[in-house]
Amino acid sequence: MPWIILDGLPLSFTDEDLRRICAPFGIVVQGHLVRMPDGTPIGFGRVEMGSMEAAEAARQALDGRPLNHHTITVRHLRLEEEPPSGSAPS
Repeated sequence: MPWIILDGLPLSFTDEDLRRICAPFGIVVQGHLVRMPDGTPIGFGRVEMGSMEAAEAARQALDGRPLNHHTITVRHLRLEEEPPSGSAPS
């Protein structure tokens, strides 16, 4: 499944917030914020979408979008960056 990376997220964002902003564009298989070892979010997350079309729709709609005084950047996760099937990104 295709993954997208969202950067520039508000630090107050939760995993659920991340999945919620991507949901209007298609099925969200999973979404996770990247966190520091102490659990603090760093404004960066990964979302696995149910199809390439959904991933591209989310990328187009969200890239450059302002959100809580932040500007989100979105890109597709390159194949060599993709987490192994069945494992959650860290």
